[in-house]
Amino acid sequence: MARSNNLNWIIAIIGAWQIVSPFVLGYTTLPVAMWSAIITGAVILIVSLAAALINSRSLDRILDWVNFLLGIWLIISPFVLVFSHFGAMAAIWDAIVVGILVILLSLWAATSIGRREVV
Repeated sequence: MARSNNLNWIIAIIGAWQIVSPFVLGYTTLPVAMWSAIITGAVILIVSLAAALINSRSLDRILDWVNFLLGIWLIISPFVLVFSHFGAMAAIWDAIVVGILVILLSLWAATSIGRREVV
């Protein structure tokens, strides 16, 4: 479970990045992209912190799968919310890269729960 906790802390940091990314990357003029990043980042941050702090394998695994789904949402959100048509390449690439990272890390965390880990 230690590996899963470490991965959840990393995902939480990525969620925090997603919250501030519109301001850092300069796409605050696109409200749809900005609010999508802030809200999704906040949910990822909260879910990851809960998964890292709660000492329950079954709940931890569920929360990891929630983050997995949020990662998928990040990848498709530029196209579903149509902010891809406004020429916001920074917002599009940020959502896609962060989505891929969240998917990979949450999948790794979900599948490492319950395995015997060598320390």
